[in-house]
Amino acid sequence: MWLVVLAAVRARRRVTRSTLWTVALVCALSAYGDYLTGWHRWSLSYAIPIVATIYRLFRVECGCAGGAG
Repeated sequence: MWLVVLAAVRARRRVTRSTLWTVALVCALSAYGDYLTGWHRWSLSYAIPIVATIYRLFRVECGCAGGAG
């Protein structure tokens, strides 16, 4: 939690890039958690698509969808 806050404060001018790194970290952690719990593929079925959809909506909402982020 504090690492995310520190990263957000340091990269407040590069919001899209820092958000993309956060999304990648959340996806990797959810896949790793799925692996640790017996690889039931819930990360591939639910977690990663939900996180990717939220990221996509964030990009559209902040007006970053058309540019080079």
